[in-house]
Amino acid sequence: MSAEEWVQPDWWRPLPGWIGGLLDDDVVVGRSENGIVYLRELTVYPNGIGFELCARLRGEDPPEAPPDPDPPQPLRILSDDSEPRLSISMVAMTEEEEEDLMNEPLPTDRVRLAVEFADGRRAGRDAPVGGPGDFSIRAFQEGEPVAPDPRANVVLKFSSGGGGPDSLSEHLFLWPLPEGDLSFSCAWEDAAIGEQRVTVPAEALREARERAHPAWPD
Repeated sequence: MSAEEWVQPDWWRPLPGWIGGLLDDDVVVGRSENGIVYLRELTVYPNGIGFELCARLRGEDPPEAPPDPDPPQPLRILSDDSEPRLSISMVAMTEEEEEDLMNEPLPTDRVRLAVEFADGRRAGRDAPVGGPGDFSIRAFQEGEPVAPDPRANVVLKFSSGGGGPDSLSEHLFLWPLPEGDLSFSCAWEDAAIGEQRVTVPAEALREARERAHPAWPD
């Protein structure tokens, strides 16, 4: 798809030229003695909701005299089609060691997050398009004439971020804007978090939407 042909669809990211309305508090979706999954800066726009998905494993107290630091940990980065890739720091490795590192899953890869609308429509971190039809983010990126249906589909689109062995930070955009309550659920076996769920009331979303405004008012 050439730059001349590009027209940003509503489901791609927050509406250009708008400042979103911020929800009053961060949203804790799941927590245990070993870790936490929460949403930061949940921001409502006319066309959807942006937020940062954060997950943290609870580390042990640092020793009084920490040992020499290990080589830097790899940073796991997700592409728009939600397939992970690794950014490897400049450390001398054999080809076999690099291949083993590339294939080894990180604990944060196993963080599960899903969103559910009041009418039952769902999308998730591992299944970013919910609802019927042949639409997929990858098909769109490859130039196929596909588009989600705002009456039937939900799109949870990754935009940036990454993670390491004990922490995760991803920026996501949810489309379309729900008309009712919005539920988030999560699970993370590495942190002993079974499926937990929290609901953001429709009224809180409406109040945040009312705080959204154009960046350059007429």
